[in-house]
Amino acid sequence: MKPLLHEKTIADAVWMIAAAGSVVLFFLHRPASYGFLLGGLMGGLTFRLLIIDVKTGLGGANPERKAFFGYVKRLFLYGAAMVIGLRNPAISFPAVIAGLLMPQLIILVSAAISRRKSHGT
Repeated sequence: MKPLLHEKTIADAVWMIAAAGSVVLFFLHRPASYGFLLGGLMGGLTFRLLIIDVKTGLGGANPERKAFFGYVKRLFLYGAAMVIGLRNPAISFPAVIAGLLMPQLIILVSAAISRRKSHGT
């Protein structure tokens, strides 16, 4: 079975989809455009932070503490994006959620495509 997309490819796809989706939504519904851009940027940033945490490893004196603070850092960024989306009437909250979930959706879609290609159907 071929490997799934590389994490750099997924991160780049998040940035491109966030920018392209925001431009398209700008002409259709501006609050959704702002929300999708905010969610996409935060989703991409938290995914990038996850990659950095995994690559640097958890070696050292206290790996549990390092993992915990990396997790809290990413949750804080997710929470900040959601609070901004809820508090600001110029930003669509569902679009923020869609942008935040973009890395996970890209991974699921790439896994489905990879599985379908490997089965030959």
